[in-house]
Amino acid sequence: MDYSLHLNRWHYRRPDWLAAVVAGLAGGAVLMVVTHGVAFTCGRMLFYAGLVWAVSLLPYALGIGYGLYVAGACMLGARFVERAWRLRGDERLAMPTFRYSIVYLAVLFGLLLLDYWLSGVP
Repeated sequence: MDYSLHLNRWHYRRPDWLAAVVAGLAGGAVLMVVTHGVAFTCGRMLFYAGLVWAVSLLPYALGIGYGLYVAGACMLGARFVERAWRLRGDERLAMPTFRYSIVYLAVLFGLLLLDYWLSGVP
């Protein structure tokens, strides 16, 4: 399980992170917390956004996703990376970026399903 606690208003509750890390590790969760400073964490978030964007293109490379999916994945992924890039300059964008990441994944799966239905592949 991966909890993105680094985006959930972390700049307001930095002292509470130690308790969250201990509770998360006890539950077997992988947590990303602000341990090396805000700039480092924002850089990691940018890296992970780029990695998620690249992985989202794998269904097309494997022949599972088609035109509609790859177009949507490229546009949504570019927007996610752009939001992560802007977060480096403005910490107030943390919560909107977190919300976008959830919507991004839901729409991505929806596009994959819709593209499969429209392609007519049995």
